[in-house]
Amino acid sequence: GVGFATLRAILKSCVGVGPERSGVASAGNGPAMRSAIIGVVWGHAPDVMVERVRRSTRLTHTDPKALQGAVAVALAACQAASVPVTSTDGYLGALARLVGAGADEFMSLAHLAAQSAARGEPVARFAESIGSRRGISGYMLHTVPCVLQVYWRFPDDYGAGIEEIVRAGGDTDTAA
Repeated sequence: GVGFATLRAILKSCVGVGPERSGVASAGNGPAMRSAIIGVVWGHAPDVMVERVRRSTRLTHTDPKALQGAVAVALAACQAASVPVTSTDGYLGALARLVGAGADEFMSLAHLAAQSAARGEPVARFAESIGSRRGISGYMLHTVPCVLQVYWRFPDDYGAGIEEIVRAGGDTDTAA
């Protein structure tokens, strides 16, 4: 299935609206679902990666938070595919450079995710602490910080990370 924002964007495209205008004002997590592969393929060229993530995001979502979350996922996928263990400080520094000014709220949540991971906190508890009280929601500022928290807690155990995030409930297909 698709989220409501993605559905509206698809319908706009079907009636001839071009890709630069098809997106709707939403910070749903659809763009995060398709940005990982962009990060793996284009992560070696960060400017190109961000531009491709921007284009992919803009197709369906125009809220800047959607782009910030999608860039965060692309960067994590790039690093996971190329670096055995990613330090949270290195990741957060690279992310801040890529998302630029205006991403204070997103970056704050990413830092909270790193702190939570360092404490070994269950992702369900972390999700609740950032306002996602009924499992991980479909909102980019809930989903991606929770995904990052699990990514940092289980860098060498993909299966355990998937199990942890699915048990948290909510939008588990996206989060996993």
